[in-house]
Amino acid sequence: MSFQEQLQSIRERYVHTAAQSRARLLKTSDRRRFARWRVEGMPATLFVNDTEHAMTVQDISLTGARVRGTGIPPLSRGETVILSAPLYEERWLVAACEVMSIQQEEEAVSLGVNFLALTEEETSALLRYMCLLWDNAVETEGDSPLAEEAA
Repeated sequence: MSFQEQLQSIRERYVHTAAQSRARLLKTSDRRRFARWRVEGMPATLFVNDTEHAMTVQDISLTGARVRGTGIPPLSRGETVILSAPLYEERWLVAACEVMSIQQEEEAVSLGVNFLALTEEETSALLRYMCLLWDNAVETEGDSPLAEEAA
């Protein structure tokens, strides 16, 4: 097992253990390794080639996100883009991403992206952000911020 595979396995074990002890785990597909967290309305910027596009993040996990926006040039699965989004305080996520899914909606496009090569600092910031989401949701709503699985 490579170092990266070992790291991924350990992260998965700890995140799953924490989620099971705090909330009901939602059913995820076999391809999804981490729970998705709702972040509706989080502003983001998607960089496609030399252009910037205003987006909103709909949900996020340690390995990827679903973003939505308009005016995006045609993309294909497997293309690489850059996603920039504020997490908390002065922390930003700036990640190279692979486009995994594309859904054309009435007036917008929804993209599922997989983060590529996050640094240790970016992973830590993302994990802390998810903990803050959890704490805020439990305090204010008494509800889990885990995103519902698409039917």
